[in-house]
Amino acid sequence: MSQVLYRKYRPKLWSEVVGQEHVTRTLQNAIKSGRVVHSYLFSGSRGIGKTTIARLLSKTLNCAERKEEESEPCNQCSNCQSANLGNSLSIIEIDAASHTGVDNVRDKIIENVRFAPSGSKYKVFIIDEAHMLSGSAFNALLKTLEEPPAHAIFILATTELHKLPATILSRCQRFDFKKPSIKEIVGRLQNILALENIKAEKKVLERIAYLSEGGLRDAEGLLGQLISLGTGDIREEDADLALPRSDLNLALKFLEFLIGGNGREAMILIDDLQSQGIDFKYFFNNLIELARKVLYFKITGCADEFLTEEMNKKISVLSLGASQEKLVKILDIIIARKGDVDNLDIPTLPLELATAEICGEPHNVIARPSAEAISSIGEPSSMKAEQTGDLKEITDKWPEVLEKIKNYNHSLPFVLKMSQPISFDGKNLVLAIKFKLHKEKLEDAKSRIALTEALKSVYNKDIQFLTEVNEALDIALPQDSDEVDVSQAFS
Repeated sequence: MSQVLYRKYRPKLWSEVVGQEHVTRTLQNAIKSGRVVHSYLFSGSRGIGKTTIARLLSKTLNCAERKEEESEPCNQCSNCQSANLGNSLSIIEIDAASHTGVDNVRDKIIENVRFAPSGSKYKVFIIDEAHMLSGSAFNALLKTLEEPPAHAIFILATTELHKLPATILSRCQRFDFKKPSIKEIVGRLQNILALENIKAEKKVLERIAYLSEGGLRDAEGLLGQLISLGTGDIREEDADLALPRSDLNLALKFLEFLIGGNGREAMILIDDLQSQGIDFKYFFNNLIELARKVLYFKITGCADEFLTEEMNKKISVLSLGASQEKLVKILDIIIARKGDVDNLDIPTLPLELATAEICGEPHNVIARPSAEAISSIGEPSSMKAEQTGDLKEITDKWPEVLEKIKNYNHSLPFVLKMSQPISFDGKNLVLAIKFKLHKEKLEDAKSRIALTEALKSVYNKDIQFLTEVNEALDIALPQDSDEVDVSQAFS
């Protein structure tokens, strides 16, 4: 089913191509103006549309009904129909991975290129995985690329650009394909489902998009597997049956413990992972990737378009809980320990040792960045806020925050009543807290997320908060009759 689905919905028009606008727009402009070159080079990772666009370009150039200054093929003429069916005599596809030698290049290209196409304007040669050609094959091809017949067009596609000789690169117009974002992949899958008259939960589609690692073809293949279950509309439980397991949220929770120096909870989670039969080598990979993204956000303040909005939000919160030096140390240690997974009889030991190394240091090495530091880093476009606020903006509605936070956590109102807003620059709020234990409670990941959401609910914008202990803070212990027990605020 996955292969049928992919072929069934292969783009037949330029407007149907996803995630490669920088390529399609340039090629369409060249088609409209008649400025088509004889050698193209498409580079990029697998499954993102290189061969699809090569075929689309070939079909468009040979479309018999296409009018001048138009770039879309008609998909009705005999040339278009044969191209769509994959049996056009004017489009010759060569898989260089299985035809690497000079004899194959000579037989399939050099001898063939001399003959003009029948019934079409161009004879197009698509060479897939071009980097697999041998040195002698490249030399044989080079002569043809230097002096091609007027009717010949070559399109080379490769996933390993660095393996192509400079002499070949210099004779081709190069296009670098990019991986489509999570949003673009989800949009494509939603379009396919609409045509199939099937509904699917968005979380399932986001999971597919993440598992595909930017490969649109792989995403469509995974969707095909779910459709083949025959359950009709697709739910999360259906995805659990057919999709490869993703331990991303578990890795994120583990990273939260490492950043917080919470070795006890990290060790307990390791035991849970083992009982669930987690592949620890794969878990290490997820952990490294997430730590890298937290470090990236810490330095740039930019969200990752290949992650969901929810995941980006969690990463932004984690980035506030550790210094850049701490994140580098975490990455260094888990990368070093990953190599021990295959060498030890106890699969959990490398992760346990990494935990001990990271969390065995004093808790205060986890630096809390200043508001000025965060402001200098910047924020992702999806989280930017207007810097028009002052402290009065916060204090005027602070009672609303205390009331709103009850919806998220029963003990946080008490903690917040023992704190005081002391600085606000429009996006970063600094809270003075009387007791260190309250500071630690408020900086717990769950508490941080709860307060961040409460702040957004009250002030209608994203606000990050920082805390600092001030034992001299003149705040009386709340005496509200409906207040939670003091002990709850320390739980």
